[in-house]
Amino acid sequence: MAEKILNMSPASIITTYDRPVKAAGMAGVALLQAGDVTGLQSYHFLNEVEPDYDVDTYPYNFAERYFSNDDSPLFQVITCGKNTISAPTPTNVKAVPTNDGATITADVPGANGNPADNFVAAVHKYYSAGAQFFVLPVTDDNHDIVTAVSNFIEAQDNKELILDIPTDTETPDLSFLSAIAGNKSTLVLSLVRYGDNAEDYQLASSFLAIYANSPVGKDPEFIHDLDGVTPQDQYEFSKEVLDKYYTPYHVLTYAYRNGIPMFTSNKSQSGDQFSVMLIRDAISNEIVANVTNLFIQNDRIPYNQVGIDLFKGQIKLVLDAYVAKGLIDPDYTINTINSDDISDNKKATGILTGMGWKYKPVFSVDDVRFAQSIVLPTPQA
Repeated sequence: MAEKILNMSPASIITTYDRPVKAAGMAGVALLQAGDVTGLQSYHFLNEVEPDYDVDTYPYNFAERYFSNDDSPLFQVITCGKNTISAPTPTNVKAVPTNDGATITADVPGANGNPADNFVAAVHKYYSAGAQFFVLPVTDDNHDIVTAVSNFIEAQDNKELILDIPTDTETPDLSFLSAIAGNKSTLVLSLVRYGDNAEDYQLASSFLAIYANSPVGKDPEFIHDLDGVTPQDQYEFSKEVLDKYYTPYHVLTYAYRNGIPMFTSNKSQSGDQFSVMLIRDAISNEIVANVTNLFIQNDRIPYNQVGIDLFKGQIKLVLDAYVAKGLIDPDYTINTINSDDISDNKKATGILTGMGWKYKPVFSVDDVRFAQSIVLPTPQA
């Protein structure tokens, strides 16, 4: 390192440089990959990735696309290793006497754990590490992992899974997705492979660079003109192909629509609008944050009607905000309870139950069909 010039000034300044780390909010993304050892790596800038992953590897290219949006706050890699699950109890244990003791043999079924179980265990371990979106690249031999991870995230009810399926043809067999039909929190993207090698295919990362940083409630269908992503062939891909191979399995592909490359649907695996799930999560996150802050800002909250109404007020504050944003219907309801109806024994536990809320989402329009009538003069004979 070069030496700093020393001077005779009675005052001097030493400068250090920090890059501000953005809060992840609901824009953090975690890539799931197989490996030997389970672990988590977190990155806030692209230059942090290169020491761990060489340029043009899949994780690096994913990060490069994601961080192409300067607003992207958090990219993680969750490695799902073989050591995630403890080995089961050995069976069929046998001891064969020898001159100096005995030879012990046993069957150890699945000593490295089932791959699907290992993935679920790794996601479970790092579920609260900061990401809102988990991304799982789909291959011909990991369909059981797809099902297990999708079902696990569905059961949590507060984050999303993005499945990315590169295909060899525009008419793929996607029937394996029937195993996760009904999962509201899983969005499936698929496109014919493009680029010189497998690492060049980056549909999910390109999508999330925009969608994860968009306002809550944005319709994913109309994300368009993704840089570096090759859409379905403009002249070979048709509505008939879309309706036969993609729509039945609620799969979004990236194709030319009215001359503009964009996605073809906004539905999750349940057939519900995917943006509704993000609204659900945002409301839940804000209510939890507000209630947590309520505990912190108060020395104690009395277990009486005054305390109960404090919690109701925090719920109402959040729901009113989402009504104002046009994302939920104003006719929501908050279920509360009367302090006089709660026994002293229940109050002594300090656990408040029986409160909740119910709302209807405001859905988005994604298909418009008009009727046109033209009045023509009577033809002359």
